[in-house]
Amino acid sequence: MEDAVKVAERIRKVMENREIRYQDKIIKYTASFGVTQAKKDDTVDTLLKRADELLYKAKRSGKNIVIADG
Repeated sequence: MEDAVKVAERIRKVMENREIRYQDKIIKYTASFGVTQAKKDDTVDTLLKRADELLYKAKRSGKNIVIADG
């Protein structure tokens, strides 16, 4: 779990420090991530649902953040 959070954080930092040039405009962007790990009784659906909920929690928390559970 710790390694997954570190990877997501590295990706987030790279993205926030980049910009895209489009039609003579500079566009900056950010990313939010929800990180979880499979639990004993998880199905693919429950695992993805939990990750999705964490992603939306990150977005509600101000965006450009990594949020992980337990």
